[in-house]
Amino acid sequence: MTNLIHSPLSSHKLNSATDYINTTFSANKTDLSAKLDSQKQIVISSSNGTVLKRIQGEDVVKKMNKIDLYV
Repeated sequence: MTNLIHSPLSSHKLNSATDYINTTFSANKTDLSAKLDSQKQIVISSSNGTVLKRIQGEDVVKKMNKIDLYV
């Protein structure tokens, strides 16, 4: 599954997801922002730079592709 994150389509999906998150934050007038880091994680941070959450990019792409694992 790790090869999934290296495809150009996956990078595009991560950028789209980051843009969507930022649009949602802006619409709700929060002091939060999302950015994609070099390790393909979406990083949610406050306006003062405090990192609140890191989301693995591979997990985001799986959800966007409707791939879920059930055990």
